[in-house]
Amino acid sequence: MLKNLGQRDEPWAKVLEIGVENAHKLITEEPIKNVLKTALPHYSQFIDEQPVGAYHLLLDDLEKHLIAELQKMIRGDEQDQASVEQAARIMEMVEKASAKQAEQEVGAAL
Repeated sequence: MLKNLGQRDEPWAKVLEIGVENAHKLITEEPIKNVLKTALPHYSQFIDEQPVGAYHLLLDDLEKHLIAELQKMIRGDEQDQASVEQAARIMEMVEKASAKQAEQEVGAAL
């Protein structure tokens, strides 16, 4: 049965394999989609159209983007307003995703 699940269902397949109760409360795609779309807005269409199992394809670009931003910070380069606003949006999305995940974990434990 697990072999027939598509890429979109890979996280579900693992949960089914190990038998986690209330699995639907543990796996949500929206928080990670929001973080990725904020960090890599030029990939928004890809993120919307592809299953979570394809997001690993974005890791190299995400890493390059983060390294470039860290290097700017280390060198003390002037941050433009757009970069500062994007960083704030990314942090906001990460905080929301973390809070949602914590809520889901508490709900699943009950």
